[in-house]
Amino acid sequence: MKKYLGLIKLPLLIVVVWRLWLFLVAFFAIYVIPRFGNSFPYVNTVLEPTGFPSWVWGFGNFDGVHYLRLAQNGYVDAYYQAFFPFFPLVIRFFNVFSRNILLDTRMFVDPSFFYTGIILSNLFIFFSLLVLRKIVEKKDFIWSVVLLLSFPTAYYFGTVYTESLFLLELLLFVLLIKKKKYLVAGVVASIASGTRLVGVLLSLTLLVEVIKDICGKKILLWTANFYKVVFSLLVAPSGLLAYMFYLKRHFGNYFAFVSVQSGFGAERSSMPIISLPQVFYRYLKMFLTVKNQYQLFSISVEFTFATLGLVLIIWAYKKIDINWWLFSLLVYLLPTLTGTFSSMPRYLISSYIVLIPIIVKLPASFRKFTVVVMFVLQMLFLALFTRGYWVA
Repeated sequence: MKKYLGLIKLPLLIVVVWRLWLFLVAFFAIYVIPRFGNSFPYVNTVLEPTGFPSWVWGFGNFDGVHYLRLAQNGYVDAYYQAFFPFFPLVIRFFNVFSRNILLDTRMFVDPSFFYTGIILSNLFIFFSLLVLRKIVEKKDFIWSVVLLLSFPTAYYFGTVYTESLFLLELLLFVLLIKKKKYLVAGVVASIASGTRLVGVLLSLTLLVEVIKDICGKKILLWTANFYKVVFSLLVAPSGLLAYMFYLKRHFGNYFAFVSVQSGFGAERSSMPIISLPQVFYRYLKMFLTVKNQYQLFSISVEFTFATLGLVLIIWAYKKIDINWWLFSLLVYLLPTLTGTFSSMPRYLISSYIVLIPIIVKLPASFRKFTVVVMFVLQMLFLALFTRGYWVA
């Protein structure tokens, strides 16, 4: 018993301190930014009914309200097919606080869904740290956590978003691959592909790992183990495939999660696919034409993160396993195919995670400077996010 308590004590302490830090920043943000941006719908019908002050329900802003509405109502609203189903299903399944109030109309959401969503997000980050402790070397654990939680948009791990759930799935997948438990890794990849579109990239990662093991004679062809591994490869993308069949049956389009993008804001395009150089060129043109100050700030943040993220990924080439480097690159590229860097500061988290093992080996002075800069940016972005201003 003492052994298990010793294992969870440090991760639990980190999560509690980190959670208090987020609430503290959100609390003081009210005084720094007194005017609530209110640049997204359903604040008065989804978040304010929770009974919490805005520095608490602010962690359900923007996409959070859509996940909460999905958890209660399902796919009854236009364009909601853009959001993958597993996270709202988990909220619905674990919602033990429901009192069946405010359910006479789809517009209002039972506050219990927010309570469940915010608790689950924090539990997911706690379990993620437990898994991370098994992946990294003991001497690198603290720095790995600091580098992870100081990332400018890491506060999304504590919101009603998919970030903390996907982090847990990604780290579990890494651990299982490391232990060569491919069948369970395939199941985790399947769940990840039903959580976010980039989750399907884990199927490719699994395939490459299997091919490497076959070439290295670690998996022998036509044996029982080989067939088990093949089954794991078939299972890996099944979360996405199941969602696609659901969309075809109910909305007549396997790719509705793509086709609705153009109608869901951020000027995303569903067709045709737009190349990365075109997106950079588009942003350079926007710098010359955008007049709104906050919009200029937003595109500057998106462009900066997209540029630095690409530089970081290129720098990491040959410094980590090519399989994980490819995953990091594809996670970066996939959202840009819609023609925008919108949400890139948040999407980059998944690329950044697999690069932490090499970043943690950099000189301590550089790491300390980087962490300080990232924490300052995190305070700014978190303050804006909880006050209703779009960041990522």
